[in-house]
Amino acid sequence: MTHRTTSREIVDQLSRALMGLIESRPCPIDALIADWLAYRTPDISAKHAAQTKQRLDTLLADQRARFSALQLPPLLDASSLRIDLLDAYRVDQLSAGVAHATVRQYLAHLKAVTRWGARKGRLEVDPIATLELPSASRRNQKRPRGTFTVDEVGTLFAAARAQDDRAQRDRRSSPAIPQRHLVVVASYVGARLGAFRQAVWQDWVEADALLHLRAEAAKSREQWPILHLQAQAALAELRGIHVAQLGHAAPGGLIFTSRRGARLNEHNVNRWFNGLMRFAQVPKVDGAGRTRSFHSLRHFALTRAAAQDVLAAQMLGGHASIRTTQGYLHHGESAVRAMMDSLPAIAEQTGEGLTIPHASAAQIEAAAGVDSTPMRLQGGSGGRTRTADPRIMIPLL
Repeated sequence: MTHRTTSREIVDQLSRALMGLIESRPCPIDALIADWLAYRTPDISAKHAAQTKQRLDTLLADQRARFSALQLPPLLDASSLRIDLLDAYRVDQLSAGVAHATVRQYLAHLKAVTRWGARKGRLEVDPIATLELPSASRRNQKRPRGTFTVDEVGTLFAAARAQDDRAQRDRRSSPAIPQRHLVVVASYVGARLGAFRQAVWQDWVEADALLHLRAEAAKSREQWPILHLQAQAALAELRGIHVAQLGHAAPGGLIFTSRRGARLNEHNVNRWFNGLMRFAQVPKVDGAGRTRSFHSLRHFALTRAAAQDVLAAQMLGGHASIRTTQGYLHHGESAVRAMMDSLPAIAEQTGEGLTIPHASAAQIEAAAGVDSTPMRLQGGSGGRTRTADPRIMIPLL
């Protein structure tokens, strides 16, 4: 009796043959990335494609360095990717203060490449299918914020001025509005970036040294922070620059703008400030492991204000509760020591005709007529014997 080959057996034979071809065919990771980007080109812009390629190159460079450190064969084939080394990259990046969303984006791009390769038959299986990505929830975006020292803020001032001078030299016909004034005012006012983005010239009351922060830009609490003389001077200088380069400083015109005079973009400001810290060689992470950004200037301003008066810091921050203000304060041992050193000594004060004798306890008892014999206290278990404290028994004059 002859055996008839069923359709299921034919499919199994073809599958084994195809799997054999896939196993024998290498899949260079660089070629796979290039093909994936070409496949995605109709759906994304050229700028987005270039940024994605740069992120993948950065991630692969890190992985190849880890392969080399472990004396493994060079990372050339996509099937050689290892989840443990990608996990190590994730842990190192998060420990260095990189945002969860940024690390997630880098790893998600690589996962998309390998998933596409497996779906198109370029890979037998996705080698990093079980790789866990950092959570993108709002809770994980709340990273501990650090603050700056006075010397570091002074260095940022100088670095911002150097960048402004260079932009002024390089400009042609377009305006080059300096950005250092934003850093100066933020270091004293301690407002959020959103408040600075919406501030207009009529919000600045120069005669009273006040800056009006409207409720819609200050988390539903209207604020009128008092300006320091240096912040006042910075605003006056910036107003003159607006008149010279933009032709006006209208009451409804924005105080803080981009270099071209447009409304500030929060993402661009944070990216520029991170570059300013690198230019000034101010570390992104402070000594306590907390990340620092433009928002850290708010921590800096409130910490300096609290060194004088914690209630003044609460008013400057616009907080309804002092507990909220405490989250912005960064008083270490050095600050407490400096505060103690600055306190004046307390001198002994004696009234007219009044002398404070330096006598022993027995002399004080004799002078006050106090009986120091032990007395038995009623109540308790069996009663306890105590000796009266002569300092308590001295009559008040």
